[in-house]
Formats: sequence, structure tokens, C-alpha cells
Amino acid sequence: MQEVSYEHAIALANAGRHAEALQIADQLCEAHPEVVDYAALQAQLHADQDDVPGALAALEAAMARLPELPLAPVHRWASRGALAHLYGTLLMRQGQDAEALPWLHEAARRNGLASGEWAAHFYAGFVAFRLNDFARAGRYWHDLLYRAPDLGAADILPLVQDYVDRADAASQLGEPLMRICLARIALDSPELLDLTPEAGDAMAGMEAERVLAEHPDHPEARRLRAPLRLGSDRAGALDDLATYLRQRPDPQAQVRDLTWRHQSADAAPGTPPAWQGFAMTADADDGAAYFHAATALGAFIDEVPASESALKPMLEATCRKGLERFEAYFSTGEGDADGHGGNADPHLYSLLCRLTARLLPADAAHVEEKVALHHKGMAASDFIDHWIDLLDAHASAGQHKQVVELAGEVLNRYPVERNPADVTWAFSRLVAAWRALGGRDATESARAAITHMDARLDALPVEARTAGAHAMAHARAHYAALLQAGMAAMDEHDKIDALGELEALQRRSLLVEDAWLFNRFGQIWHELAEPARALPLFERAVLLTEGDPADQAAPRAQRARLLTEMEQFPEALTDFQLAFAARADWDAETWLHAVLAALGMGQRETALGWFERARNLGADKGRTRPLYAKAEASLKATRPKWKVWGV
Repeated sequence: MQEVSYEHAIALANAGRHAEALQIADQLCEAHPEVVDYAALQAQLHADQDDVPGALAALEAAMARLPELPLAPVHRWASRGALAHLYGTLLMRQGQDAEALPWLHEAARRNGLASGEWAAHFYAGFVAFRLNDFARAGRYWHDLLYRAPDLGAADILPLVQDYVDRADAASQLGEPLMRICLARIALDSPELLDLTPEAGDAMAGMEAERVLAEHPDHPEARRLRAPLRLGSDRAGALDDLATYLRQRPDPQAQVRDLTWRHQSADAAPGTPPAWQGFAMTADADDGAAYFHAATALGAFIDEVPASESALKPMLEATCRKGLERFEAYFSTGEGDADGHGGNADPHLYSLLCRLTARLLPADAAHVEEKVALHHKGMAASDFIDHWIDLLDAHASAGQHKQVVELAGEVLNRYPVERNPADVTWAFSRLVAAWRALGGRDATESARAAITHMDARLDALPVEARTAGAHAMAHARAHYAALLQAGMAAMDEHDKIDALGELEALQRRSLLVEDAWLFNRFGQIWHELAEPARALPLFERAVLLTEGDPADQAAPRAQRARLLTEMEQFPEALTDFQLAFAARADWDAETWLHAVLAALGMGQRETALGWFERARNLGADKGRTRPLYAKAEASLKATRPKWKVWGV
């Protein structure tokens, strides 16, 4: 019996046995109509035998089947885009350019550049070029060069270069976008023109000036020239970008404009912040552009923390606008008149779902929305980062049993041998969930799981083991905390064994230079009333986070708590003050320890303010009640003689 597989059909076709290959392709299409590659193979085999009508008929039949197949809308449109691409190229090869262009236009609309076929954009432009519709050709090619400079430039270059040479010979400008395409290649890929980067920039600027001489506000020429002027004429560069943005709703360019204006404000003290009044356009028809703008805006906020309160809502709004654009396209297949394909990319949509979910608060009130966003993203393009974020979402909502169940599914779905770096992070979340659940069963499960995972990793090459080392160090730290929590109920013999196990876990974990690990093991020894072991670990964690106040805040607060207990109040108070200056989201226990440190230094008013914060967080209830009573008594002991009630 002949093997029925895609690979075997290709092998037969390569051997010239097209009839047998076609028979296999027919069988594959019948058995798996949802796999578009089989229909494309079937059509290509017809075309290879000079049966173009048969190839077109096969593609038409495949497209007619699509609405009935159990495919998600995003994959149905992507499948149609792949089939339309082949249909258009077959017509193009037959010289039927006018008939091919609508198919290639559809293919360009339905092929996202991150996961689709960039050649659809090239061939749509190529057919328009052969039909002497140079403006349309320039639009397709410019979209491709602007969105993905490394794709298609080598194929586009000889066509636009010949066109521009002929226009120059006739002393004409020609179609401006054709000249702008040549300039973009000179700017982004000067090596294709045998130019240095500096010469490429000069050529790009020259071509932009040539267009602007006849069309002073040409949007693409203005946008091209803007970064070339930035070093010598910042005001001119900003004017170029502003002129472009008045004509083209481009979220990415808006963020670039924000960045440049912020740099200008830095150079001119006293000017208002660049982000004051910043508003993202709602008029772009391009989900991919909103995704890229959101990532750029997030990077801007990271670099300029002072902008966070103003821009964080705009970042979420940008993500939601992008989701809206993608989802409108998925539901209708419309929304991209120019054929840029910016709404058609399942992978970018999936990334945008993840980014939006990560922006939501990590609490129980938002866990359902987070989970829904991740599931929508995974339905479009599944990757393990979604699963890891799902684990974090459930953990932040206190749903640790769900984390254990979901982590098991992740580990079954993604073998550690294929992706040790990410799978071990999922594994560390599993151990963290057992730590949160606590108890003997959780401890035994964590111990067995770590032993099993270590054995699997030890069987891998050194590079794979290294990729998983950081996450496994976190897993061991979580297990160590779980082990320490259970030591109070152990007899002396078991405690000695547990201490030996903790020391071994620490030695292996701290081979990784990570402040979180040093801080975690410091907390473990602090809980075990071993200040001499804990303090050096906190010191190391503080040292490793030097220069980053936000990251340094947690180890500073832990060190301050220990120093307070050791009655080293000056050092403790300094640590608390620096930690609180970097972050405000502390738990009641931390505020109470800070109260004691402030009172130790005689700073009663400071202590009262921090005590109020602790009380507002419910410090007088639950496990913090004894510490609350101690802080309250200390405050009462220092109150003025005239004050006879309260603190």
C-alpha cells in the first residue's frame, strides 16, 4: 500500500510521478479539508502538468468548502488568503494580470507579515506594475517595505530602480511612491545598492527632497525625511512627522513623535511634559499598527516612569483598539481597503491579547477577563507564554488548586526536552502553587516533581540544562519555603534532615545570581530565627539590585524588618524609607515593622502615619494581630501626657 502523506506526494512529484502524487493529494484533501496546504498541493500538481483550469477549479472548490469547516474565523480567513494567493499567481503566470489583481489584492489583505506570506504583497504590486498602475504598485510595495524592511526589498529594487531611472531620463518625477520605495530601500538596505549606511541615508534624503519639491506635503516623503533631519534640525523633523500624521492615522508614528518631543523637552527645561495631552488616534484601520504602537508606548513608559500615570490608561486603550480592529476583521473579513494585511495576522493578535491581559490588575476581580483574553489569544496562535501568564493570573487571584491542575496540562502539552527555558518556568509556578497550598502532601509532591524534572534535565545537553537553570532555581526556592513552613510540626530528627535539605537547596539555587533568590532564602532563614544566616543574603540581594530602586525595594524591606528585630533602628529606618519611596504597595505587616523602626528612632509622627496605613489594610485582624497589638502598645507608650485615649 502506498504511503499517504504530504512528504511522499512531494517526493513523487519531484521524481516526475505527478499522477501518483496527485492521487495522494486528492486523498489528503478528502480526509483533511481543513488543511489548506493539501489543497494548495493539489492545485500546484495540476498546474505542473499544464492543467491550469484544473488547478483553478481545485482552488475554487477548496475556497467553497471553507465556510463549512470547523475553523476559527481567524484561520478561515488566513486559509482563504493562502488559496487566493495561489489563485492569483496562477492567473499572473498565464498573463491574465487584470484577472489576477483582485485575487492578489485579497491575498495581501489576508496575509499578515508575521505569520503569512509576504510574497502576496510583492505580487500584488508586481501585477499592478505590469498594468501600469504605478501608484497602486507603489502602495503595496511601500506597505511591505515600511512594515518589514527585510522582506521583498531585493525583489522590489530592480523594478523601482528601473522606473526611477526612466523617469529621471525623461526629466519627470513619475509616481512619487515608486521613488519613495527606492528611498526606503536605500535607507533600510543600503547594501543592496552597494552603498554605505551614510550614502544610503544621503540617497534616501535626496529622493525625498525630489518628491517634496513638487508635492511639499507628500505624507510618505515627509515621514521618510523626518528621522534624517532629526540630528541637525529637530524642529524640522517634528514638523515632517506632524505633517505626515495629519494625513495618515499611524499609531506607531505617534509614539515616535512622542519620543522625539520628550527628547526635545529634556533639552529645553521648563517645557511641559511631552506626554501631557497625548491621545492615540482611533482612526487607523490596522490592528498590527496598534500592537506595535502599544509595545513602543510600553517601552516609553519603562524608560520614563514619570509618564506612567498619564500614559498607562492610553496604553490599555491602544491595546483594546487594536483588538477591536483585529476582531472586526475576523468577524467580517473586511476593514483593510488598501490591502496592507495589518488585521490578518493571528500571531500578532495573540501577542496583543497577552499584552492586554498583562496590563490588567493582578487580582481576583480581573482574573476572568485575563483568562478570557489568554484563551482568545491561544485560539489564534498558541504559545507557552500564554499558559505561563494564565498560571500567574490564577495565582494572583489565590486560585492555587487551578494553578496545579493547569500546570499539569502545560507540562503534558509542552515536553521540557523541546523548550527547557519556558517549560521550567511553568514548572516553577507549579511548585509555587504547592508552596501556597502547604501541607505534607504538597511537600511530598514538590519533592518528587523536582527530582523527576532534574532527572529529565540531566539527560539533556548542557545548553538545554543551562536554559532551564534559572527557573529551576526558583522552583527550588519555592520548595525550600514550603519545607521551612512545615518544620514547626517536625520532630528534632526530621528538623535536622530538613535543615540539611534547605542548605543543599540554597547551595544549588544560589549558583544563579538573582536578587529574588537571595532575598527568598534570606526570608526562609529569618523565619527560622537564624538572623546570622539571613542578613548576608539580604545584603547580597540589595547589592544585586543596586541602581534599580523598584527592584531593590523588596530586599531593603526584608533587611529592614530583620534590622528592626535586632534593634538596629537607624539602618532599618533608612531601608524602610528608601523602600517606601520606590513603591507604595506594601502589606500591613511591613508597615507595622516600619512603625517599630520609626519609634526606635523617636519619630512618632512618621510612625503614626505608617500605623494608619497598616490599620487601613486590616492589620488588627488575622495573623498580623499580635504585631499590630505590639505596635499599638508602643505608640501608646510614647503618646503625650495630655492624650488619654487612642495612639
